[in-house]
Amino acid sequence: MAKFVGFSDGPPEPAFSFDPPPASGPDPRTQPSHGPPHRPAPGQWEAQPQGRLAAPRWGKWLLIGASVLVALFVVYAVASPFITVYRMKAAAERRDGKALSSLIDFPSVRQSLKDQFDKFLAAEAAKQSTQDNPFGAMGTMLAGALADKLVDTLVTPEGVERLMSGERLTAGKPGLNKDTADPFSGASMSYESFDRFVVSFKDDEGKDVKFVYRPRGVVWKLSGIEMEP
Repeated sequence: MAKFVGFSDGPPEPAFSFDPPPASGPDPRTQPSHGPPHRPAPGQWEAQPQGRLAAPRWGKWLLIGASVLVALFVVYAVASPFITVYRMKAAAERRDGKALSSLIDFPSVRQSLKDQFDKFLAAEAAKQSTQDNPFGAMGTMLAGALADKLVDTLVTPEGVERLMSGERLTAGKPGLNKDTADPFSGASMSYESFDRFVVSFKDDEGKDVKFVYRPRGVVWKLSGIEMEP
């Protein structure tokens, strides 16, 4: 019986396969690694874990800079009226009217003195009326009109210098003696409120005088003068 090459009477042999036999157990590619964590090379950026984003380094310096600026602003705000008083004293000693004028709110100072004169004259007029003296009351009213003009005339840089040196604000009085003038001699300074700073001293008659300073923008200026009658 003839037998052909390539044919077999038995069962067919399995086809040849290049795939490796299936391994028993789980696939190692799907299992977590228990080795040491990966570390980036020196200079390589290391990603932060989610939910833990670190603040940039310049954020710390920005916070420090802002804190310093706030502290400087507070120090300047507290010291500003003291600086104004010192500058006024120095300007008065140099007879520098221009520098002195830059630190004075003249309309406010004049109005404060007029209000004091009006209050004093109103009290005098009421006293005269109770004494049945109509001419005395009329004279008091006339004095009030003259007082307003007197204030406008005397509240000048030189007039303020005279007050700072303890002189009374009166018409016809000679100017300051450059050898004896001593601005704010024996004065005391203090805050009366957050926007009211007062320099208190005695004039040459022993009466109380107060220079009132208030903030005007970023600087403090003389805004009122309170004098004991």
